[in-house]
Amino acid sequence: MAREKQVLLANQILAPSAHASLKSGLKSGCWYFYRGGPSGHRGSVVYKEIFGYRDVESRIKGDDDTGFTAEAVAILVEEGKLKWTTPVKDIVPGIHPNDETIYNHANMVNLLSHRTGLERTDSFWAQSNNNILLEKHQALRTNNQLRAVTAFRGEYRYNNWDSEIAGRVIENPSGKQYSKSLSDKIFKPLGMSPDNVAKGNMTFDNASPCPVPRPHMAEGTRMNPAGGIQSTVNDLLIYYSALVRSLKDQQETGKTSTPRSPLKQVLQVLSSNIRTALNIREQSYAMGPRFQKMPMIGNPEQPCLALYHHGMLVGFNNAVYIFPETETVALLLSNAVAINDGPDWIGHLIIQTLFDDPVKHDHVALARGTH
Repeated sequence: MAREKQVLLANQILAPSAHASLKSGLKSGCWYFYRGGPSGHRGSVVYKEIFGYRDVESRIKGDDDTGFTAEAVAILVEEGKLKWTTPVKDIVPGIHPNDETIYNHANMVNLLSHRTGLERTDSFWAQSNNNILLEKHQALRTNNQLRAVTAFRGEYRYNNWDSEIAGRVIENPSGKQYSKSLSDKIFKPLGMSPDNVAKGNMTFDNASPCPVPRPHMAEGTRMNPAGGIQSTVNDLLIYYSALVRSLKDQQETGKTSTPRSPLKQVLQVLSSNIRTALNIREQSYAMGPRFQKMPMIGNPEQPCLALYHHGMLVGFNNAVYIFPETETVALLLSNAVAINDGPDWIGHLIIQTLFDDPVKHDHVALARGTH
């Protein structure tokens, strides 16, 4: 543990590459599973560091503080309340896209892997200062007016509207609101209880923070399933710990559930569904994380399998990397949108350190080049 932290600090990258986020509170955590050997630290956190402030204005320090929708659907499938192939129109009354092919054939896999082909049009609902323009009861009517801009199932096209409709699918069979369903089926069984959630910031050209309101995505608003969950490093480490443990168990046993884990059908959720780029090495999308080979780590002739997801809202930025083969997770949360990609670059540094990559990328130069 001391070696990993010493190497990271010796690189002197954390402060420079997150310069715009530093005083406004970059939060980062890394959770690393050892596969055995002399260390014997299987399942331990090997590096976790907090920078800056959870609340800049009050100078409150940061505390040791997102594929939830897909896993909530997986639990319903496991309970026999729907199938992955059930058409959405058979579950959500009132949904009727303009495109008849999408209307008749779109199912949960298509929604969660973002391959319906509908236009994204975030400007219909996302306004300045993190305000949500549309109310929840207006969502279906608006969704029904979206145009098909690519062929159904033809390509990956990230779309928050797909996640919104997936949330409606969760509500109907369960008989519970989206947030209540996730709380009862995932958060409470895992012992997750997010507290001390940070305040968000944007960044001026001189790297000083500008506080912004938290996103108004919550129960009763539209797009809650796309980005309404507020969490912390500690809670997400609990979740991703259970996720990689359940994935390993279900791969080995061929079953769709794991003893003492609420997470179901994890292999289905994390399996590749559609490619995201033309590349001889696989780059594709599952139902939440991006699924790809990352030749920058270790030997490029034997790249590691990585599950990756990056998310951003006004005032917040994050990145998570999962390496199933070594049961490694790197998680970074930032309560500022910086003038460089701090969480992603710091994540790269942590990963190349953990895997002892002989190729060292100069993230300091990248960070300084953004000023």
